[in-house]
Amino acid sequence: SAQKEVESWWPSPSDDDVDANTAPISFHVTEVYLLERKGDDGQFLRVATIGLGDDGDVQVHDPPEAFPDMPLEEEDWVKEER
Repeated sequence: SAQKEVESWWPSPSDDDVDANTAPISFHVTEVYLLERKGDDGQFLRVATIGLGDDGDVQVHDPPEAFPDMPLEEEDWVKEER
């Protein structure tokens, strides 16, 4: 399940290298995004916003939209780290 996948990203208190005071994480997700990226130098753009739950709806972004304050092109340091 998705929950088990997400939980596998964080160590649990039963792991040897984790402090016993490590608290589990929890968060509420209200929507997810369908993304597209054209080419190696492009940024990810939102093609659709998919609401979750009983009141969730799908909003199609045509044309696709960048996230607010996200640069349209990768900065050089990002390319160097890949």
